[in-house]
Amino acid sequence: MSRIDLLLHPIRIRIIMALGGQPLTPGQIAQEISDVPQTSLYRHINALLDGGIIRVVDERPVRGTVEKVYTLVEGATRIRADELEVVSDEDHLRYFMVFLSSLLQDFSSYLERHQGETNRMDDSVYAKTVLHLTDDQYHQLTEQFRSLALPHAAAPDEDPTAPPKRRYTFALFSIPED
Repeated sequence: MSRIDLLLHPIRIRIIMALGGQPLTPGQIAQEISDVPQTSLYRHINALLDGGIIRVVDERPVRGTVEKVYTLVEGATRIRADELEVVSDEDHLRYFMVFLSSLLQDFSSYLERHQGETNRMDDSVYAKTVLHLTDDQYHQLTEQFRSLALPHAAAPDEDPTAPPKRRYTFALFSIPED
């Protein structure tokens, strides 16, 4: 299985998102992804572990067994340009559909959690815009976005006096036009 196939799977994307910025046990991951059967969840966690996407950061004895704590391997979820160069158009479309379906799942879950609330869309944004950029400006913009976003991808502060933080999912993709 290629690294891209490993990353771009609906359940594994959800595991990766659950681990975003925080170490979790399989039980904690299961709480965040409660609709996935436990055996299936463990199979996907093991695939990510074997593929070097996640790693064990702690082991705790719990009721006669050892509970593992997982975290993302830094940089392992980023798909490199050279990996995409060998991907067929059909596979690109399949990967993009998995990506879009994960966004749809996230948004559907958000609406379910806030069903009936009148202000439920106050913290949710979706937009599409056209930018006119040179190739250099485009690459500079994507690097600026990364440098702005990555410091906030780390685990939340443990400072009890700091205001509580909420998780937000940001998705970014660009499609160049001729």
